[in-house]
Order: sequence, then structure tokens, then C-alpha cells
Amino acid sequence: MPTTHCLSDFAKRLQKLPAAEWKTAVESMPEKCERCTVNCRQVCADYARVQWRMAGRRVKR
Repeated sequence: MPTTHCLSDFAKRLQKLPAAEWKTAVESMPEKCERCTVNCRQVCADYARVQWRMAGRRVKR
């Protein structure tokens, strides 16, 4: 999984949000910023997707 400079801030923000607001948080990410060489929104969406699956598995147990 590629990383971006934006991922750290995004992960911290995602941690504070209810799951219902994650989509909005992903959509607010820029596709390209001045610090990253990859699509920030796509990387953050992939991260959120993995976190969503992990949270879902924790609840089922």
C-alpha cells in the first residue's frame, strides 16, 4: 500500500469521527497535493476501507 504525507493526518481525523462520516472525510481529501506523489484520496479511501473491515470483524466476535 502506498503512503502519502496526508495519510497520518487523515488517520487521526478518522479516529475521531463516527463511521457514518467517514465517506465525507474521504471525499474531502485532495486527489493531489503539493507534498504527495500519489492520489491522496485513493490512498486514504483504501486505508478507511481496511479500517472499516477491521472494525466490523471486531464487533462480530
